Amino acid sequence: MQKLNVAIIGCGNVAEYYHLPALTRIPNIVVKAVVDKDQTRIAKAKQRFPICLKDAKAYDDHRPVLSTKEIDAVLILTPPSLHAPIAIECIKSNKHIFCEKPLALSSAEAIKIADELEGTALTFMVGFNYRFMPHFQFVKRFLDEGRIGDIVTASTRFLTRLDESATFQRRRALGGGVLFEMACHHIDVLKWIFGPVKAVQGMARNRKFQEADDNVFVLLEFCKGVLASVHASWTSARFVNRVDIFGDKGMLGADLQTSHVETWIAKKMFFRKGPRTILVGSVLESYANELRAFAEAVLKNKESPLSIGDALDSLRIVERFYVSSELGCKEAV
Repeated sequence: MQKLNVAIIGCGNVAEYYHLPALTRIPNIVVKAVVDKDQTRIAKAKQRFPICLKDAKAYDDHRPVLSTKEIDAVLILTPPSLHAPIAIECIKSNKHIFCEKPLALSSAEAIKIADELEGTALTFMVGFNYRFMPHFQFVKRFLDEGRIGDIVTASTRFLTRLDESATFQRRRALGGGVLFEMACHHIDVLKWIFGPVKAVQGMARNRKFQEADDNVFVLLEFCKGVLASVHASWTSARFVNRVDIFGDKGMLGADLQTSHVETWIAKKMFFRKGPRTILVGSVLESYANELRAFAEAVLKNKESPLSIGDALDSLRIVERFYVSSELGCKEAV
């Protein structure tokens, strides 16, 4: 079996709770190095995941890792403000890159990464894992088959109560805010399903955090004519993570707290009694799915399944949202 030797840069929550558990199930990705300024995080991770970290050396700085020839690729799992500078260093060191979302703090930063990448043979993948969730893999196939007719609208909700947070989550300048940190997943998956966004309009509020939005409503107009709303909150009394899609012949509902998708198919003027529930699997499978896709792209020299161009589009939508929220107008994307 051909193997991909990787270094993990950043050993915080996203690594500990999502990527490292996923890596225990991917035998062709071998972790050779783990980087974090806080060495106690690395020690904790090694204790929890001895199988996938048994051969991993610990570093408190990523630069020595980039000069190591046995490292083929890097997983950038740091806070967003570090994504762009580390990614550019990785490209200059000729390393393939998996970078957690968001790609950068701004489209200008993302363009600098893209310019650095141009002309290389490196694989660069951005971690919008919702595209790899069994729920949305099923939804996209179902819609592509035209099972609920022409799509008219979609509605998403991503609501939770953020009582404990990382410093960057509370500061927009560091990549925080409920839109940048959370709702961007829904924007990306809607864009993946429905295609390019034509215009965006929305409102943002700071009820809890002074330096970052914690409640947003986003309205998206797609080039194909679909209208979608995205509601995200960090001050909700109840956790909700759901996407509903409405066609002229039926409806789809994906509740990410469950392992299934609900479908309603119209019969004459009314829906059939109750939804049809289709088992699809756990949302946590998405992390293993995306890392497998990254390894396959590198090892088989395939096109990245989620490129810089995809991530740059999402950044531009988010940026136009903030302009819309401030000026109270619809913004072209």
